[in-house]
Amino acid sequence: MNSPRNTFQSGFSVVELMCSILVLGLAAAGVLGIFISQRKVFDAQEQIMEMNQNVRSAVDLMTREIRMAALNGVIAATSTMIRLRADLDQNGSITPDEDIAYSFDNNARQVSRATQDGVNSVVAENVTTFSLIYTMKDGTQTQTPGNLSQIRIVQISITAQTAHPDPSGQYRVMTLTSDITPRNMCL
Repeated sequence: MNSPRNTFQSGFSVVELMCSILVLGLAAAGVLGIFISQRKVFDAQEQIMEMNQNVRSAVDLMTREIRMAALNGVIAATSTMIRLRADLDQNGSITPDEDIAYSFDNNARQVSRATQDGVNSVVAENVTTFSLIYTMKDGTQTQTPGNLSQIRIVQISITAQTAHPDPSGQYRVMTLTSDITPRNMCL
């Protein structure tokens, strides 16, 4: 005796399966697109944060050391370089590692710190412009002071950009300016 055949079969047809795969593929592509977009934004924000930290730490270091400049401690000064002597360890004497020069290298796009004992280090990278303006005892401002003992305020201005362009192809730029009054100068 033959059993009657059940014409109703459970499961998915090939067309239903293909439609399901297509919908899942589109959803996965959408999620992947959102992930990639968010990753690009995160990378751009990370570069901006790195640029901010780079410039702020350079200005902070320069500010601390210029403030500590000894009486008549500025030895050389131009619009892109300053050399000074500062008793950083406050022991009453200035050693070769306390004879410091900050300078800007336009080709390398960096600000460097060099000491007379031969220690050189980069304090800021991806710098597009760096300038020093000196306010003299009589209130005038100059980038090339004639009488270094007359310097009363040193203004630092650093403009830097991100190392890589953001998703729109643009570099983010930041300018930080600081006025520094050396504490140990005769006012």
